[in-house]
Amino acid sequence: MTILWQSEWNTGVDFIDAQHRDIMDYINQLGHIIPDPKPKVSSLLGNEAVEAAHYASLFGSLSTAEFGYVLDEFIRCVENHFACEELLHVEDAYQLAAPHKETHDLFLVRIKKYQTQYNLGEDNAEKLYRILNKWIEQHIAYDMDLMASVKRCRMSDGA
Repeated sequence: MTILWQSEWNTGVDFIDAQHRDIMDYINQLGHIIPDPKPKVSSLLGNEAVEAAHYASLFGSLSTAEFGYVLDEFIRCVENHFACEELLHVEDAYQLAAPHKETHDLFLVRIKKYQTQYNLGEDNAEKLYRILNKWIEQHIAYDMDLMASVKRCRMSDGA
């Protein structure tokens, strides 16, 4: 399922919107390269089984490595986005900055746990993709409210 940017997700803060789009692009890439489980070859005979196993190991390895690489890039992008958000919170003396940062930290711990499990061979790519799909929409909705508050605060301060 590809996530398409919705105009109502615009926060009014251009660089935050651009970061959200980048994060969505990574999630969409992950969805397109979820490694297929290796086909069962036990029911095949002779050379067919050898060819199927060889193909599965080659193709599976490539998609597994690619998924891992894109997941690394996704995490890097999210860490950067969170750092930008947290800087805005400090600049605007956002009262809930500390608990909001804690939600960022907890999310990263959770995703890095899935990443470690994936890197150790656990077949959790599809589950992780579903989690990220749900998270990005919730995160953007929250950021829309937060950025509206930031803009109101800046307007009232004459900034």
